[in-house]
Amino acid sequence: MRNVTLHDVHVLARLADLKEDLYQQTLLVTALIALLTEKGILREGELHQTCQQLEQELMAELPALRPDHPGAWDDQNTYRAT
Repeated sequence: MRNVTLHDVHVLARLADLKEDLYQQTLLVTALIALLTEKGILREGELHQTCQQLEQELMAELPALRPDHPGAWDDQNTYRAT
């Protein structure tokens, strides 16, 4: 078993901070969705549908956004930046 270094402690503390941040953001988004749905501004399932659509659009653009993605390079091994 290896010794735990001060760096390890800092990394674990940062991870705990990130988990807390994620929890707080998730709580906020959940509350916003509930309020918008309750007020009739957002229909049930509408947000999920919009998220799926945005994800599909993002995945279609992924090669242009990530140079390490295989689809970002053409047959002449040239990067296809948009």
